[in-house]
Amino acid sequence: MRHRLLWCLATLPLVLLSGCSPAPDTPAGTPPAPAAEMLPDAPVPAAVMQLTATLSHDTCEAAAQLQTATLTFTAQPDADGFQAARKAWQNAHQQFRALKVLYKLAGLPMPHLGEDGRDTLTAHPLLPGYLDRVSGWPSSGLVHSDISLTQDFLRQDHQAFDFYNLTLGVHPIEFMLWGDGEAETQRLAAFLDTANAEPDRIPAEARRRQLLALMATTLVEDSALLCDPLMTDLLAQQLANLQQQGEQLGSRYQQLLEKVIQAPLAQLAAYPEGLDDQGMPVWRAAFARTDHEDLTDLQERLQGWQGILQLAPRENPAP
Repeated sequence: MRHRLLWCLATLPLVLLSGCSPAPDTPAGTPPAPAAEMLPDAPVPAAVMQLTATLSHDTCEAAAQLQTATLTFTAQPDADGFQAARKAWQNAHQQFRALKVLYKLAGLPMPHLGEDGRDTLTAHPLLPGYLDRVSGWPSSGLVHSDISLTQDFLRQDHQAFDFYNLTLGVHPIEFMLWGDGEAETQRLAAFLDTANAEPDRIPAEARRRQLLALMATTLVEDSALLCDPLMTDLLAQQLANLQQQGEQLGSRYQQLLEKVIQAPLAQLAAYPEGLDDQGMPVWRAAFARTDHEDLTDLQERLQGWQGILQLAPRENPAP
């Protein structure tokens, strides 16, 4: 009962804040998030508590490291800083993805999600041309507009009119760092000021740096709720509750294994070019193209959770 009350109190600000703005249209075929099924409280094993606390802390820490690397790069862009920012992005992406899967295993929505469905951390996929240049459209996106770039604007604009128009989260940062099929040297050059630029030209390079820095900073702020002890305790409690119903947790684990490991691998094999028959990306990291590494990381984590959650191990296909 205490944890149900804490969950209600913790999510009340999200409900109130999300009620202040109109809900955007949800893409066709996107089901609403199911309500969490809260079970009677059970004793929480120390290993389960450590799992939720450590993964949540590491996720917030990875976001902070990404911010540091990004701000260093945007303050003085060079090849080393560019590589450091990309490496920090992949680490953060893996951490966010793992934590999201753990919440799914517990049957809980991640605490940062708004009632209107907006996701400021892990939303995917996105329309890249809304942010910056893409193939065939060299002057598209916010980078080439005269809109003032601020955190307030990014928060208000994120998924406001279309769920694919993303301005916040790990995937917009991914696109800003990799671009739309651009070579590494070409993308790095996009952040470097152009010599002898025309006076009336939009300073795309400076705006690109500004937008990337704002995204990284906002990511840290929005991920802070994930590390709130109230949230990590609630996650651990729900996992412990499910752990007492071993068959239900085991079944959910196998379903997640199929959904987050086996199905993506099958899609990558079926559509090596990255787009399915409807033209939608099958790559989770559609611009960085790190899915095989990310799936290996996620599978290793899932295998490690078997022992912590006392699940009978089953044979899993290797990525």
